[in-house]
Amino acid sequence: MKEELEYDPILFSVILHYLDATTKDMTTTLEHSARGSIISLIRDFSCSLYTAETDMLYLEEGLPVHTLACRENIKACTKWYKRAGEEIKDGDYILNNDPYLGNSHKGDHSIFTPVYYKGELMFWSMVLAHVTDTGSAQGGSSPNASTIWEDGVTFPGIKMFENEMANKPNIHMYLSNLRYPEPQKGDLYAIRGAARIGKRRLLSLCDEYGPDLVRYYTKAIIDYADKKISEEISEWPDGVYVGEAWGDSDGRGTWDIKVCCRLTIKGDMLTLDWSDSDPQVKGSINSSIGALKANSCNPILCAIDPSIPHNEGCLRHINIIAPEGLVVHAKWPASLAQATYNIGEAVIEAVQRALAHVIPDRVTGGWGRQPSDFYCGYDRRSKPPIPYEATHFYGSPGGGASRGNDGWPAIHAAASLGGMKTEAIEIHEINYPGIIEKHEILTDCEGYGQWNGGPAIDFRMRLLQGHEAASDSPGGGFENPCAGINGGYAGSGGCRGFESHETGKKTFYRGMGTMKMDDTQTAFYIAPSGGGWGSPLDRDIEKVRHDARDEFISIHTAKVVYGVVLDPATYEIDHQSTQELRKKLKTKEERKILTPDKPGIANYVEKIYKPGDEVIYLEPLPTSHKDWIKGVVQEIKTIGLD
Repeated sequence: MKEELEYDPILFSVILHYLDATTKDMTTTLEHSARGSIISLIRDFSCSLYTAETDMLYLEEGLPVHTLACRENIKACTKWYKRAGEEIKDGDYILNNDPYLGNSHKGDHSIFTPVYYKGELMFWSMVLAHVTDTGSAQGGSSPNASTIWEDGVTFPGIKMFENEMANKPNIHMYLSNLRYPEPQKGDLYAIRGAARIGKRRLLSLCDEYGPDLVRYYTKAIIDYADKKISEEISEWPDGVYVGEAWGDSDGRGTWDIKVCCRLTIKGDMLTLDWSDSDPQVKGSINSSIGALKANSCNPILCAIDPSIPHNEGCLRHINIIAPEGLVVHAKWPASLAQATYNIGEAVIEAVQRALAHVIPDRVTGGWGRQPSDFYCGYDRRSKPPIPYEATHFYGSPGGGASRGNDGWPAIHAAASLGGMKTEAIEIHEINYPGIIEKHEILTDCEGYGQWNGGPAIDFRMRLLQGHEAASDSPGGGFENPCAGINGGYAGSGGCRGFESHETGKKTFYRGMGTMKMDDTQTAFYIAPSGGGWGSPLDRDIEKVRHDARDEFISIHTAKVVYGVVLDPATYEIDHQSTQELRKKLKTKEERKILTPDKPGIANYVEKIYKPGDEVIYLEPLPTSHKDWIKGVVQEIKTIGLD
């Protein structure tokens, strides 16, 4: 039948856009029906479609760390069922959150279902969403977990619905292991409902055009992506290019953790070899293979023509090598609680750094790392008090600059690429006993460049009177700022901690772990900024003037960094002085393809530390302790872990 069909470009486009509309319907369904704010308001979920052979067919514009990891997820689960001699039948909905079975990390719960048309398997419909609780030992995000069991309960490819009906014993088992069973029951049904919408739409497509035609054009869509990306990569210069980046810490005393990408380009094939990365660590930032592959592909798919569909055709040209036992591909039973973001963001930056040597015009500056802060406790506004877990993602980092565009502020991390939202402050304050005092852009906190990285955010929050909470901080980027590209400055780094209402004393927390907060303090987070692209001395002087006028930068920074002399009262440009200053600064400029070129250079805490403030390490100190602490900080406390 396939040989008899003639290719019709109009029908090709119709079916391609139908798949796009299908995933958008799935997205709308879940966003409007989920109960948990992390899904319904923050949009930490993704929808995707697969062929009968589990090849990636179409992705909604969700989170790359989800959509690209879903491919490993569904392939691993279907293979497991086949080895076990079990069948996934029409009407089955499979739940998987096992990062050692293809999933990203335990916090992401995926549900997928087969799409049978008149008895023939045609597609798979999948939704992956980050849920509020996984039944982990510590609750929250388990920043100090050291084994997979502490990450939460594993649901390795369990049938939650069979023949379109709820499998009540399995659902009971699932909910019995969670702290917040009622809202998460709603989320479970909402995720299943979104996958079911995908199934219905695909069946309608087969009704409209018939299975043979649909199969023909879905193959054509994948082959089209294959052809287009092959043409693009073939134009890149062959060679071996290396990019390194660093994670801050693992929560157990290992600091400045290196990930190394050795990128080989040969013809139309890319090989990313991670063998030179550091060994897996004791803490929770190790990456699963699903998260590694997703984060590895992310910068590459960002660098190609955006009109090319991101599907199996693209992935045929990307080969990933990562022996087990590395921080980027940990061996069981290591904890993988932070696989998607923490070390995952370093993975993304390492690929960006390698690509910067090849196609700098298509690579962004590094993205600021996501602080990923949570707080949980008992809401005493209710009688009796009810437990809650607030995942807020406020104070999110700035995005990297690109050639021709500044980075966006508060865009979340590179692993999500702007796919997440920031929850409305009013809604957050209704749902949780926290008051947001400030959420604003900081002056002089961005990766300076010809195009600037997204600026840092100053976030402040306090609890209502009579409340206390545990605040998790599993994110990074405070010790290792993200990269500047092609002469751009690195990001700003950042900090987090508490400020006393009574004395104004700041307590800075460094490392990864859980902080205790109460109603006598204001929590603060300075989110890392994005990295710049190109020399700031090449930035359009009118843009510099606008930046200073709008308080993104100061008059002083405009002069010493950008070489632009402004009148402090009117912000008018002194063109003669600017021309002379820029000429002088350019003679001294040392332009680098990438900066920084070594770990642990962030110094934001040092900049704002005042006598009387305190620094507390949430994990054992690094072996190479920073010199500034010895002479400046009078008191250092360390919370050690066994």
